[in-house]
Amino acid sequence: MKSDKQAKARIAQAEAEDAADAAWLAECQKIQSRVGSEHPGLAWYEVAGIACKEFPPQPAGFRERRTQCNRCGQKLELHPDYDAQFCRRCNRWIESRCLDPQCEFCSHRPERPLP
Repeated sequence: MKSDKQAKARIAQAEAEDAADAAWLAECQKIQSRVGSEHPGLAWYEVAGIACKEFPPQPAGFRERRTQCNRCGQKLELHPDYDAQFCRRCNRWIESRCLDPQCEFCSHRPERPLP
């Protein structure tokens, strides 16, 4: 079926976009961690200001994927309990958990946003 083939191609493209976004975010976190260790007396927002100048360019379509699901096209929502964006239709988180194991939001976040 043509629609089944198109759906599989769209999912494969979305997974590739998600992987590119995750790799970019991981690189940005590495840069921010390095800058933070080089400037231990600075506040987090000062470290972020310095680090963002070294970030590589965002992957194509990154900003759009922060407002609209790249799988179904639905507008994303912010989950108030976990302070993270999700797609209600796909029932998936858009944002990964942060690196802080003590984070009041990420440390208790379930696998799926909706029961």
